[in-house]
Amino acid sequence: MNDAGGLAAFEAALDNTMARAIDIACLRLSVAGLDDGAARGLLERIAAKVQPRGIALLVEDRVELVAPTGIDGVHLSQLPPRLEALRQQLGPDRILGVGCVLSRHDAMIAGEAEADYVSFAGDPETLLEVAGWWAALMTVPCVAEGVADPGQAGALAAAGAEFVMPAADAWTSPLPDAAFEAIAQAIRLQP
Repeated sequence: MNDAGGLAAFEAALDNTMARAIDIACLRLSVAGLDDGAARGLLERIAAKVQPRGIALLVEDRVELVAPTGIDGVHLSQLPPRLEALRQQLGPDRILGVGCVLSRHDAMIAGEAEADYVSFAGDPETLLEVAGWWAALMTVPCVAEGVADPGQAGALAAAGAEFVMPAADAWTSPLPDAAFEAIAQAIRLQP
């Protein structure tokens, strides 16, 4: 998403998705490859679109961009060695999420260090099993990442995943808003 065409396509898909009032709790952006000025500009532009609609905006791995841009928090793609220090740096009002792939151990460490959520990603069968295990035992919310279709989203929601994150390529699909609506509908159908 570092080229102008990719950014424009993403923003158009985001605008269409929001116009359809599809339930989006959070948007996570990677600014990898962008210099600080370009990253700040992108985050501020997207924040102006999503935050008034109650959608949290997180940046991947760039803790230093949270405060200056006014976004809601950071998602760390892996467990850092000093998570407690990052929690203190961000303060209690910013979101701190940690990607744990499928590591139960890393997720428990992140939860104990007051992460606001942990996320899991992996093959669908293992993802379903780990998300269900986490939801049954822990109080820290979990995000199931890389959800490819509505059936998988519904199964993860039924297993207890508090949030599901569509696969990144959903934004570049021919009809991203339709894909997101189908996933949201599958989640709403769960008890």
